[in-house]
Amino acid sequence: MRSSFRSFKYAPDSDGREGFLADLRESFTDLFAYDRFDWPDLPSTSSVTFHAIKPVEVAGGSSGASDDPVTLYTTTNSDVPIRTFGQVVEVDGGTVPLSNTSGPVIGVDDFRVDARFAGVDGSGYSVVVLDSGIDLDDPFFGPDANNDGVADRIVYHYDFADNDADASDADGHGSNVTSIAASSDGTYTGMAPGADIISLKVFSDNGSGFFSDIEQALQWVINNAEAYNIASVNMSLGDGGNYGSPVGLYGIADELSVLASMDVIVVSASGNSFYEVNSIQGVAYPSADPNSLSVGAVYDSSGGGFSYGSGAIAYSRTTDQITPFSQRDDNLSDIFAPGAPITGAGAGASLTTMHGTSQAAPHIAGIAVLAQQLAEQELGRKLTVTEFTDLLASSGDSIFDGDDEDDNVVNSGSTYQRVNVLALAEAIIALAPPDPDPAVFSISALDAEKPEGDSGTTSYSFTVARSGNTSGNDSVDYGVTGSGADPSAADDFQGGGFPSGQVTFAPGETSKVVTVEVLGDGDLEGDEGFTVTLSNPSAGAEISVASAEGVIGNDDSAPPPPPETLVLIDSDFEDPGTGADGFTYVADVFGGTTGPSYTRGEWSEGELTMLLGGSDDDDVFDMSGGWQRSFTLDQDAEVSLSFLYTLTQAQSYEADEYSQVLFSLNGGPPQLVAEIVGDGNGGGEKTTGQQAFVADLGLLPSGTHTIVLGGYNNKKTYNNEVTEIRFDDVQVTGTPTALPATSLSVIADDAVKAEGDGDSTTFTFTVTRTGDTSQAGSVDYAVTSTQADGADFFGGVLPSGTVSFGAGEANATLTIEVAGDTDFEGDEAFTVTLSNASAGSEITESNAQGTIQNDDPAPPSTFLSIAADDAVKAEG
Repeated sequence: MRSSFRSFKYAPDSDGREGFLADLRESFTDLFAYDRFDWPDLPSTSSVTFHAIKPVEVAGGSSGASDDPVTLYTTTNSDVPIRTFGQVVEVDGGTVPLSNTSGPVIGVDDFRVDARFAGVDGSGYSVVVLDSGIDLDDPFFGPDANNDGVADRIVYHYDFADNDADASDADGHGSNVTSIAASSDGTYTGMAPGADIISLKVFSDNGSGFFSDIEQALQWVINNAEAYNIASVNMSLGDGGNYGSPVGLYGIADELSVLASMDVIVVSASGNSFYEVNSIQGVAYPSADPNSLSVGAVYDSSGGGFSYGSGAIAYSRTTDQITPFSQRDDNLSDIFAPGAPITGAGAGASLTTMHGTSQAAPHIAGIAVLAQQLAEQELGRKLTVTEFTDLLASSGDSIFDGDDEDDNVVNSGSTYQRVNVLALAEAIIALAPPDPDPAVFSISALDAEKPEGDSGTTSYSFTVARSGNTSGNDSVDYGVTGSGADPSAADDFQGGGFPSGQVTFAPGETSKVVTVEVLGDGDLEGDEGFTVTLSNPSAGAEISVASAEGVIGNDDSAPPPPPETLVLIDSDFEDPGTGADGFTYVADVFGGTTGPSYTRGEWSEGELTMLLGGSDDDDVFDMSGGWQRSFTLDQDAEVSLSFLYTLTQAQSYEADEYSQVLFSLNGGPPQLVAEIVGDGNGGGEKTTGQQAFVADLGLLPSGTHTIVLGGYNNKKTYNNEVTEIRFDDVQVTGTPTALPATSLSVIADDAVKAEGDGDSTTFTFTVTRTGDTSQAGSVDYAVTSTQADGADFFGGVLPSGTVSFGAGEANATLTIEVAGDTDFEGDEAFTVTLSNASAGSEITESNAQGTIQNDDPAPPSTFLSIAADDAVKAEG
């Protein structure tokens, strides 16, 4: 059936949208015998444009006889019709730009911002698109500086379907495909925005086209590839077939073979018929040709599903999910790329959104231009088609058909590759041979295992060496990390973070020192490890030894244990043998002179008891008494007191009569614990019940102290007015404020002697600890002098260091090595000074002196000489 171009717009009716689409598919079965397009499940305001391909015959070209490769093809003039693999959809306000969707998915955004690939945009190369033509004056394809109606980046265009020089696009498919490959628009940016564009139209404006059109176009490409520096050819079209093995058909296989021999990369869409062929693996032709890459389609974003006219349905979509329409084959599918939904140029000024392997293929065609530009820049040559195909596969991201696909086709369960532009570019530059003589970096510890010190910083040093080619400027980064059984932490280093930086070498320099500053502290901790690691050498340089170890040695002793709390009194009065447990009762201790008649105390039933009042009917005032006991402190201590008490007041106390529980320390004023006030004759007994009392007695000096626990009754009237007080579980504890300090001193032992004439002479000093030596400790020392200098000592510097003591050690010998010489000089005094003692220690004698005695003779003060005066004459 032959038909001209038709367009339909639709909206849901009472039968529903699905019914409409089903009727539409059925009615156009014959019309789309060669070309059944898919369409998505769209909002009611969207429109779908369908294309009927009407075959027309086009005269074929001819080939001449020559040894030139471009003539090694024949002209077949196949009348097999061709079709495009794309679905046109009108753009609405929710369109997402290509640069924000498919670009990031395939790594092209990362590629563009990578400084290694700056300027790689296709400039100087051409991409050829065989399709429905191109919107000639669309700014997507550059400005029109000469106002000839053709965008300046379109360097050639021709209509092989109608045999004229006007490749204008009435359909929009070719413009969309071309913009994906090479648009220079700032928003809808193509893969190779700097490439020149060649549009070879192989479809008439009514949508018809044949493989003969393609054959003539490919022959033009062969004859003009060198002149236009053509890097790739895109064919988002095919025969609608499904081939499971490589084939060469319709008379274009020889042209494709010649192009491959010229390192021109041909890219073809895999086809959109996977549902229609019952999910049988295979791809359309020319995608199935061994000299064309076959490109399948994935979704470029996540979102809702789509229903396609072929019957394929994606119930939902996720990024990198293979579209249900995309044909695929384990052996013939070379690569996948985003193919739905893709927005780009259309016919006229409008944008067009399309779904199809037609949209996936130009991603690869544009990327092929970038690859060839990069290859010539880095390798000095173009990639072969085989190299490019292999690199696409090895650098691509794996996608699995059946992991997240949510559709109505039978997924293959196979793993395919989706293009990754950044990884592809890195694979290309990896093909470059290494520099013949690279600079080689290594690192070693120089002075990197030492005590950290108690304050300030200590420098740990490492040597970074450069060998090999040292003629240029090079650099290498370094960074510090904690390592080993007890790794250091960031706060062990100056600045509170792990150090890092860069070491630079000027021409000829072979060694640099990296210094790591470690913070000193007084904390007891194990030796801590760290590693300095080299990374990121300058271009062409290598690292042979990447890391070196450092050790932050602990030089701090354990702090003294906290003072032990001493129990000074602990009486529960339960043992009849001990009774009051050292407490004695004293009458009138808190005032009054009533004596034992009205104040009585005794030990009874595991408690200390006392009674105030009773005995007779007299009015008695100021009755008091208490239980007294002393305790002794060996040193100053924080003391606390606790006890249980019960205060009970008999009935009939009047409102001006009260009873109290009191305590006192060292005869001081009584401290109120509890009080009960009477409520008039006839009132009932009143009691506190058993209560707990705790008091902090404060810091008490060493010596003997006395506490009194008792009570007071201001008045009683009748003999039945009695106050009873009971005490139990009395405890006094003390916590010493400090432990005995460790004292450090230094004395000269064998430190006044002759220096000698050679090597060194040992001068000795003794460092002594007294007091608490149960813990390990240390103290620093340093030599100073106003008469001697570093040259007088072994090593050429004034000695300094640390004297360490193990637990229990009281004495340590400090040796100072004095350099011998034969110089006459006076005796030279020097001083050894202690400093920076470990926690819990104090220095009581910090200095000791030594004397370097001169043992060399003084030079003579008078010199004698002889000379001939009159000593040459005759003897006579």
